[in-house]
Amino acid sequence: SDRSFFESVWMSRQVRQSILLRPARSSPSTKNQESIDREYQAEQERLRSLQRKHAEIDENRGRALFGEGDEKEALRSEVRNVMEQQLREKEERRRREREIDQANAQSISTHVARSSTAEASQEQQRREYLRQLMEENQRLVEARRAAKDQERQRDMQYERQEGASFFERWGHNAR
Repeated sequence: SDRSFFESVWMSRQVRQSILLRPARSSPSTKNQESIDREYQAEQERLRSLQRKHAEIDENRGRALFGEGDEKEALRSEVRNVMEQQLREKEERRRREREIDQANAQSISTHVARSSTAEASQEQQRREYLRQLMEENQRLVEARRAAKDQERQRDMQYERQEGASFFERWGHNAR
């Protein structure tokens, strides 16, 4: 019985899939090497751009610290122009945002006005319906009361007419 158990375990291991049992590939994958030249060129361009940026910053610092008076004035003028341009752009953004906010506020107020008038109209219609319903109920109550009064009057009239014959037929001590 031990032997059959080991045989079944051995058979199940032979059928079971394993990464170790995969066949070896004839050549390694080239997926990583296909874009290595493009990536290298992009990295080199990024580094050159960074170097140009640092050189420009060093040159501007050198002019600002050690330059002639007219160079310093030109640099200040350039910085002032850039700041003024940034302020104009900022004001333009704020103006556009205000216009958008005003348009949104206008559309919201229009929507609120429409919905409030619709609600007021619905409320007025509801009140009118309830008033009509109340009047109809009052008319029905009056009609029922009048019908009961008529019925009572008929009964009293009948009793007056038939009352004498009742006593004649049954007497005053009818049990």
